[in-house]
Amino acid sequence: MEQETLHLKLENTGNEVIIRHGVALPLKEPKTVVITGSIYAPQQWMESQKELLNKDECHLKIDRLNAAITLVTNHHNAYHDTVKGELKRAEILDAFGINTGKVYTDKELAKFFRKTRFYFVSQEEANKTIRSLEQFKARIESDIENEQDKRGNARLLFERRVQSDVPEMITLRLPVFQGLEAEELSVMICAECTSHSVEFSLESMDLYQKEEERKDEIFDAIVEEFDNEFKCAIISLS
Repeated sequence: MEQETLHLKLENTGNEVIIRHGVALPLKEPKTVVITGSIYAPQQWMESQKELLNKDECHLKIDRLNAAITLVTNHHNAYHDTVKGELKRAEILDAFGINTGKVYTDKELAKFFRKTRFYFVSQEEANKTIRSLEQFKARIESDIENEQDKRGNARLLFERRVQSDVPEMITLRLPVFQGLEAEELSVMICAECTSHSVEFSLESMDLYQKEEERKDEIFDAIVEEFDNEFKCAIISLS
């Protein structure tokens, strides 16, 4: 079997020479890492890779407005890695519809509270609230029946009954953001009376305040750790 002879002339150029002999796998471009996770994902990635990374080739982008943090490593390389962390509102808050404009009838809200009564700080308060909502419509019908003016004043009766029966404020124990521990929130039961019915919704100024406070606490702690431990460039986008 005739053997092939390969003659190479190498110059001291400082470049790399790779000789592939025989059957070899096809060349492929390096894979980049693109990850989106919790707000702590960039921090966890840097912690696991910090012995392998050059801090001068990494930067952290802080976007408080959109509640996101993005870590870019090997940023001078076309195949750099990107790890993004997002701070997301706790899903249970949307299930309750707090500060979202979601509306309930009295029966719907009573049914929902029965399913979620374990989120109430006080079970006595939960039972009282559910009972007042379950009995709300029946008492309204009774009031209308007893009114001398059968045709009118329904809205006034709704307003009276809301003020006298349904609690204005309840206390729930809920997380503010995904992954955080639950904390106490004061939640207002708001009622919008029309001539034929009442629509209930849930609002919480306490939640608005704690969302901003917790976001600032989380972002400040992450920035401080990157600044003290990882020493990479930190860029604020908002």
